[in-house]
Amino acid sequence: MSTTDYLSSISFGTATGGAAGAAETTTTLGTARLDRQVPPSQYQVSGLQISRLVELAIAMSAHSKGGTRLKVIKQTSNPFSAAESGFYISAAGSAFTVVDGVATAIGGGGGGTTQTIDVINATAATGKSITSAVANAGTNVGLIFNNSTTLSGTTLLASFRNNGTEKLAVDNGGALVTPGTMTLSAGAGSVYALSGSADGPSAVGLSITSVATWANTSAKLLDVQNGFASVFYVAANGQIVTTLNTSAIAVGGLTEGFGYFSGAMYFYAGGSAVVNLGSAALAPQVDLGLTSGASGKRWSETWSRRYAGVEQTVAAAATISLDPALGETIRITLGATGITTINGAAGYPGEVIRVEVIQDGSGGRTISGWSTGANGFQFSSTAYTVTATASKRDLITFAWDSVAAKWIEQSRSMGM
Repeated sequence: MSTTDYLSSISFGTATGGAAGAAETTTTLGTARLDRQVPPSQYQVSGLQISRLVELAIAMSAHSKGGTRLKVIKQTSNPFSAAESGFYISAAGSAFTVVDGVATAIGGGGGGTTQTIDVINATAATGKSITSAVANAGTNVGLIFNNSTTLSGTTLLASFRNNGTEKLAVDNGGALVTPGTMTLSAGAGSVYALSGSADGPSAVGLSITSVATWANTSAKLLDVQNGFASVFYVAANGQIVTTLNTSAIAVGGLTEGFGYFSGAMYFYAGGSAVVNLGSAALAPQVDLGLTSGASGKRWSETWSRRYAGVEQTVAAAATISLDPALGETIRITLGATGITTINGAAGYPGEVIRVEVIQDGSGGRTISGWSTGANGFQFSSTAYTVTATASKRDLITFAWDSVAAKWIEQSRSMGM
């Protein structure tokens, strides 16, 4: 300042990005000066002081446009000290509230407590809302939620709550996180569409993954429900399990496809169950339960080699039974106990069994009788006599005759 202009220009409204705007001081407004006249308690101001006060009043009025707005000048850093509270705008244009010197970006993300934006809709019944008026053009975005720093770890980008209880969150990687079951609800006729990557050998339309590796086979990667009742699910080991019962299939009127109920798997075509595989058919050494097509189109015979490749050994006893259900290759090991009767069991049309009769190390063991009645055995015109040589074996092949209800000899190899 000069000797003739002892006061500096006012500071109000001139801080355009500093750490804090400079306040008015006696340098800009002057000091109240003691009047030299009596009484000495009287004070007076100079014309220059009055001029500065007028400038300040005009600047403040222009700043608020006559009280019609609240204008805040941008600051490069927090202008509040530790004991101060208020509001400021950063040089980047972000709004901050300050409590006891701690700045917090409005909407959360700062060092203080989370702040709330309360946007009131004109219609009270709709509650609070945020309305965007962005034009529909180019790459315009209706609403952008941005955190001013890069988040990591378990820090959430956003949290949606119902009366303080978190219902849905967005983690810092952009994934939706929910503490319970996430339910997608659509109106009648609505369809949820999932869009994957571009077509190609590695394209995936929808990927479902667990956070950790699940070893429990009861865990379900996917559970499809109808009215909260499970229809089918994909287990953690990749098995697809259907849980429909008989009434659900029957009432549903399945016309094409397959379904499971009453312990059986049914394949449908034209509204009728054309193939029924009983659950027992899926286990080894159990009779098949198979219905194949309409009565005029069914297979003439059921495939009979039920247990081909399965072998069984029958120890010598006075009476023994040969059951093809235990294996279609049957070995009879002769011993000191003589065999007086060999019984059979019913087979399937065309079923073939191989019977090996093996002498022990002593030799000379005999079989005195074979059952010839129902389910028995019928030899060719030449009667069968066991080879007596020690450790030798005879091989006899039989085929089941459903008319005669017997096992008919097909071939015989002796003394091998």
